[in-house]
Amino acid sequence: MKCKRCGATLVDGHVYCDHCGAEVQFVPDFNELEEDILPTLVTNTPTVEETSDVSRPPVWRRRIVAVLLLVCIVGVSVFSYRRTYSYLFHRAERLDREANFAEAAVYYNTALARKQTVDAYIKLGNDYSLLQEFDDAEDAYRRALALARSLGEDPLVAYDALLTLFEEIGDADGAEVLYDEISKKRILEALATKFVRPPLFSEPEGEYYTFLSLILSSTDGFDIFYTLDGTEPGSDNGKRFKKKKPIKLLDGVTTVKACCVDTAGKKSMVVKRTYRIDYPEPDMPTANPSGGTFHSPMKVVLSKEGDGAIYYSWNGRTPSKDSTRYTGPIDIPEGNNVLSAIVIDENDVESDVLRCNYIYLP
Repeated sequence: MKCKRCGATLVDGHVYCDHCGAEVQFVPDFNELEEDILPTLVTNTPTVEETSDVSRPPVWRRRIVAVLLLVCIVGVSVFSYRRTYSYLFHRAERLDREANFAEAAVYYNTALARKQTVDAYIKLGNDYSLLQEFDDAEDAYRRALALARSLGEDPLVAYDALLTLFEEIGDADGAEVLYDEISKKRILEALATKFVRPPLFSEPEGEYYTFLSLILSSTDGFDIFYTLDGTEPGSDNGKRFKKKKPIKLLDGVTTVKACCVDTAGKKSMVVKRTYRIDYPEPDMPTANPSGGTFHSPMKVVLSKEGDGAIYYSWNGRTPSKDSTRYTGPIDIPEGNNVLSAIVIDENDVESDVLRCNYIYLP
């Protein structure tokens, strides 16, 4: 054993080096068995680095997992974005540009399920109109109008869309009802630059039992032209309505078509109204006496219910306005005679004919 300081050989049992005086440090010796086993144990025991390398996956595998995770994140993000109002709305607009209106309507409806906007309802209505699904178009426009009102937005665009639709389908009644809903002068003035308001009728269409004096009017004071023969009215066709000359509707069915024409010559929608004038038939007159054989002079008294005049004739002839008008009791002439009498009212409607047989033999 040598001294660690000076390298001199140490004497067994000495605590200090005889050459330099340094303290001797004893290291226990290993036996052969220890010498054989220890290197094996040291060699087979993995280091910290080796242990960590065994537990971690390879680099390529970690990279694949990272890529897959990134793909999943991007996929979820794309999927989520495609369900948003913004994506659905812009997708519908692109389909509109491609003239694929049916599919665009599907996307607008899906977008509206996410978020309701006036713009989406208007564009949806436009697509339905192009597809000639006019009831759905009107519903979309009315939803846009209701939403604009509830949100405090300007409803002009919705009114404009509805009136455009009504003009396209010729629904003057729908237009007039819509005009009645508008209370703001600003909106009416804005609409007046594009649309001419249709005329108003003093009487609704339907069945009447007396003659009518029909009056037409224009809210904006424009000229009104009308026809009674079924043709389309305008400044070049039909009659110009005059306030002092109402349209007289008499017995039968009459269809009145009318429109307004502004100072620039632009026409309104044509309003169509059908009137059926069906005068009630007056009751048949009665006679007293109503017939018989007489041997002394006798007078016949005729009477009626309601308005009208009685006309009569003898010898069975059917009376008319050219016959004798009843003004008082009638003498029965000699012989065998038939008295015929009817009532004709102010509308020239005749009752059934009353016929009575009188025999006067003095």
